[in-house]
Amino acid sequence: MMKELELILEKFGSKPGLERIKHLLSEWVNPQKDFKTILVGGTNGKGSTTAFLSKILEKAGYKTGSYYSPHLKRYNERIRINGREIRDEEFSSYVEKVKKYLGKGNEITLFEALTAIAFQYFSDNGVDFAVVEVGMGGRLDATNVADEILSVIPSVSLEHTRWLGETIPEVAREKAGIIKKGVCITGAEGDALKEIKKHGNVYALGDDFKISNIKGSIHGNSFDYSGKKEIKNLKTKMIGSFQAVNASLAVRASEELGIDEGSIREGIFESKINGRMEIIRRKPLFVIDAAHNPAGIRTLTSNLHLFGNKNIVCLFGVLEDKNWREMVRLLAPKCSTMVITKPNSPRAESPELVADYAKKFTKVVVNDDIKSSLNYIEKVVAKDDHLILATGSIYLIGEVSV
Repeated sequence: MMKELELILEKFGSKPGLERIKHLLSEWVNPQKDFKTILVGGTNGKGSTTAFLSKILEKAGYKTGSYYSPHLKRYNERIRINGREIRDEEFSSYVEKVKKYLGKGNEITLFEALTAIAFQYFSDNGVDFAVVEVGMGGRLDATNVADEILSVIPSVSLEHTRWLGETIPEVAREKAGIIKKGVCITGAEGDALKEIKKHGNVYALGDDFKISNIKGSIHGNSFDYSGKKEIKNLKTKMIGSFQAVNASLAVRASEELGIDEGSIREGIFESKINGRMEIIRRKPLFVIDAAHNPAGIRTLTSNLHLFGNKNIVCLFGVLEDKNWREMVRLLAPKCSTMVITKPNSPRAESPELVADYAKKFTKVVVNDDIKSSLNYIEKVVAKDDHLILATGSIYLIGEVSV
């Protein structure tokens, strides 16, 4: 189903711009206008914030669509209503709808097609809200055809510089393009925050709302929130202090929407998203994390203490368009061994090239095959008191996750 669509659409590549998806959606009678949309943009934290806010809205009694990007294993993961993924047979019917559109000589990229499918699916199923994770950038991202009632920008750091600009203000300007009508809730700082504030009514973490008393463990977090009102001892099951930050953004957004405290508490606690400091096995401890840029790796390494004083064996693979040298520089000194492999993507960086740099910092093994790399780690390197960590690319952890 999706493999066929991939093959059909791969020739169109990745092209920022709204013209193509606007044309498609106009033929489908603009389904994106049939529900209230919340856009979640920025660099890191988008998926988790989308999960938190979606679950809060669901707990408040709203039928809630969620759109994520990318997926770990199956495209179905991207499109959900009240946490349930779109079924294969439903997905297939929308793929056929896209194929008919292409049959008229039209063009559409894969991400644009998926976004349009999500909007149509949400419309057909009568959702009240759609919480939509923005793809690359914001201003020219396909998701930005929706007129948001609210936007959230968890963080901004340098990424996709070919498309978004080579400075933080330039990248922030593109990300802030999702702020068109509604207010924006953000965790951005410094020059990024200054730029975002130029684009509308912005509430910033640290200035307009705050979190404190953050306590973390391998079981989750607890923290106190101060915004429109005080909410003490909020709890998350998701691991890492950064999840308290992401959760606070969802709480502030929920306050803007008039959601009650009980729904906020339940939603924050019950939220889950795969691949974010996720423990997939206990003995030896095996953690996967979707960090795929320096900011993500920096956040990951600052939370490794939660797993105790363990030797870390890292399975690492990365895409060539990432600042992988900085990622390695931050991560490798924390590891007793790095096994460098090749993510399942045509944009994967050469493991040999990555290893040549990583060996400056730690012991390195090269193995292009992910499954073979895992076997090597489990049979040769890792002991029961070790931590196995897989990170560097979402494509990699999608292969590793169970």
